[in-house]
This record gives sequence, structure tokens and C-alpha cells, in this order.
Amino acid sequence: MKPIMNSQIGKIYNVIVPYYERKTNRTLVKARPCMILAEPQGNDKEYVILPISSSLNKTYYDERFDILLCKEEYPKLELMKDSYLRTHKQTTAYEANIDFKHCLGDLKNEYPDMFSIILDKVKEYDDFKIESSRFL
Repeated sequence: MKPIMNSQIGKIYNVIVPYYERKTNRTLVKARPCMILAEPQGNDKEYVILPISSSLNKTYYDERFDILLCKEEYPKLELMKDSYLRTHKQTTAYEANIDFKHCLGDLKNEYPDMFSIILDKVKEYDDFKIESSRFL
């Protein structure tokens, strides 16, 4: 596969994503920073994204797959506070739900070492899913 020119991979944008609101027992939507992991292929208009959470409940924290992005260590990212990039929460987002007008940062080009760690964790989780599926 040839590289895509003007790739969005590794960049962080606000994305409209669903979330469950316990107080109302409803699924709602909100804008959340997410890193673009993969771009649409063919006629598809969905991007694969990794969500970033600034208010991660410690009950749901996964030390293997959640990566801490400290605001002070990554000043070129427009994070409001320390946040967790969730490599095991891959999901898709339609192009129309991504705010491409305002890039919050570029992990791939500004912080390539961290981007490499993220990709390693994504691969580790994907391998884990495949292996655990074989034994069920």
C-alpha cells in the first residue's frame, strides 16, 4: 500500500462520539479529542480513531493499554489537562464527525517516539484479541 499524501494519521482532532450517561441511562454524544489511526480505504468515509480521555475513571484504567499524555511533556498538543490515549478503544468515526478545521496536535510528526509506542500498544492489543479469540 502506498503512503497517502497529506495524511491525517497521528493527528488529533475533536470528534463527535457517543458515550453512555449513567445519570440519565442514555447514550449521548460529545466532542472528544481523538487520534487518527487509519484513514478510509476505497469509497469508505470512516476513519479509525483512538479516543483521548482527560477524566478517566480509575476503575476503567488499563495499565497495559492506556497511555498517559502529560500536558507539560507534550506542549505542542492542545490538551486541556493530562489525558489518556486509549489504544484498546479503537473505533470508527465518519469524516463529517471530525473537526478537520482545527488540529489539536500531531503525534506522528511532533512526537514520533510516543507515536511509535502508541502503534506498539495497538499491535499488542490487536494480537491479544486474535489470540484470545482462538481459545474461546
